[in-house]
Amino acid sequence: KEDLKNELKPDLPFVTLEDFNGVGDGSTDDSTALINAIAAKKPIQLLDGKNYFVSNNVTETLTNDLITYSEGKATITGDETQSYTLFTVNSNINILLSNINFRNHSTVFSFGAVTSNLNWQNLSFNNLSNRAVIYTDNGNITGFINDITLDSCTDGIKLGGTCTDININNISLTNFSSTGGCEGIIVGSNTYPANNTTIKNVYAKDIASTGTSSEQQVILVNGDNTLIENVYCENISSAAAGDDHEPIYTKGNYITVKDVHFKNCTGTGDAHLTFK
Repeated sequence: KEDLKNELKPDLPFVTLEDFNGVGDGSTDDSTALINAIAAKKPIQLLDGKNYFVSNNVTETLTNDLITYSEGKATITGDETQSYTLFTVNSNINILLSNINFRNHSTVFSFGAVTSNLNWQNLSFNNLSNRAVIYTDNGNITGFINDITLDSCTDGIKLGGTCTDININNISLTNFSSTGGCEGIIVGSNTYPANNTTIKNVYAKDIASTGTSSEQQVILVNGDNTLIENVYCENISSAAAGDDHEPIYTKGNYITVKDVHFKNCTGTGDAHLTFK
């Protein structure tokens, strides 16, 4: 699939943070520029090589579709000493992101009980310290999450709502560590099962949880019609016991798992791969 910039730029006008006095030097606070760019209700182009610092006191609530991309690769940096959510979504919107690095945030996106379609491509997330790149426990999320790198995070993609037709492809999860649980890709839950989930090409290495009662999985899917294919897990460790603490955990009907590899995965769970 073509990059979003080729898909969007010819027909839709866009704004930049520089249009609203953004600087992008990594230290000047560009929070107001980001808020004003979102309020313009147009696609946002982040300039290649720029590093936009967004301070901890900004939690922008999204009520309109968000389209944000970079011609090359731009960064949105948070204050790693603070705990906050960058974007809170409580409306039914679409979110299209491409070619962006998010670093030093707690949670980047938190979804309430909403319906949202995602098209995420070529994103990286570094040093996320609280919950996840994306989090919901009751939202209905659909769409594509492709070419994503997560490094030095606590949790990754946590879609615990009634998600349908989620496609996750080419994901790297490295250097996760927590005294609680570390969860890489979560789709669905006992309360809100997710159907028609496809997860392909996942690389997971050096993920460690030292908590004895916290859940840990590289991949967990709860729902019907699931495909998990081409997954590599190395150096995955957990101090917790039971089948909620294993590299891959699935629950539902019509589950296909292909080409899964484990190396040096240790813990006190029952197995590396669980079907329920």
